[in-house]
Amino acid sequence: MLLPNIHTHTVAPLNAEAAIINRLSDFDSVPETGFYSVGLHPWHLNEDTVELEFDKMITAALRKNVLAVGECGLDKVCNTDWQLQKKWFEAQISLAIQWGKPMIVHCVKAFWEVRIELKKNWMEEPVIFHGFNRGETLAKELIAEKHYLSFGKHLFQEQTASVFATLPLEQLFLETDASEIPIESIYQQAAQIRNMSVESIAIQMQTNFSTVFGIYLKNDE
Repeated sequence: MLLPNIHTHTVAPLNAEAAIINRLSDFDSVPETGFYSVGLHPWHLNEDTVELEFDKMITAALRKNVLAVGECGLDKVCNTDWQLQKKWFEAQISLAIQWGKPMIVHCVKAFWEVRIELKKNWMEEPVIFHGFNRGETLAKELIAEKHYLSFGKHLFQEQTASVFATLPLEQLFLETDASEIPIESIYQQAAQIRNMSVESIAIQMQTNFSTVFGIYLKNDE
């Protein structure tokens, strides 16, 4: 049973055929096999080198196995200049629109601003807010705006688990991000929260993967 992992920084995850590996740099060395996403993370923006990195990212984003732009977004906690963050987030929104690629969004204490940017740029491609760990009200607002939410290690916290329990599975994903918790454990926790089997959760996540990325994940017979 394939367990889609929408966002990981692990080079060779156990379920590589069902994982999207995120690259934040070294865009010119993205392999031609496996699923990848590429993005300029707000933590790592450098005014002196960002234009060159963006050009390399554009080249990588053209590859068929690069399924998404991101992770990218806005972060009010990091030290990166706010205007620099906004400039390059907008540039990546434009890139996602130009190439018809979904976005994987990093957002810390800036959900209002991120949503404004998405609406301002008329972002019709799917948007996935990864590592979601906020409250039910915000979660349902994002769901109503037709965005997707991806959950990971925070599912083991009671507050996030209670939010996950209330949301439509059709707009959810699961991930490991940079956590050492294996994707199998994330799925087991999600299944327990929803009082479902791991297989049922996996089938829905596979369907969501197909809907967003246009790729059918075939389980081994």
